[in-house]
Amino acid sequence: MEKFEAGEKTECRLQLCQSDSGLRYFVPLDEISYEELKLHPDAYFVTLPVPCDLARRKLFSAISQRYPLDNGLKFFVDAHNLWLTESEIRQLDDFEKGNISKVEWSTLKSPSFAPR
Repeated sequence: MEKFEAGEKTECRLQLCQSDSGLRYFVPLDEISYEELKLHPDAYFVTLPVPCDLARRKLFSAISQRYPLDNGLKFFVDAHNLWLTESEIRQLDDFEKGNISKVEWSTLKSPSFAPR
């Protein structure tokens, strides 16, 4: 995983990434790279522009509460900074209730969760 640097700009976007091992993390993205579709190879989603100050301070949960993805959908961040899409949260809830037998992840592999 790369070092998180949001630079000195006032706004940036966040890329929601997942490594091959299932580790989910955030990578900042400037507007020019976004417009040119120069995304991180592990990126699955990108947020709308967010204040870089929040990104530099790694306040990802606060960001997720105020800024949706560029496709208009919401995402959530747990206490371990693991991001989950709105659909994944809904499916996890249904899975725990026994309403579904499998969660359809938004990524190629399931995420790596912190031990309970």
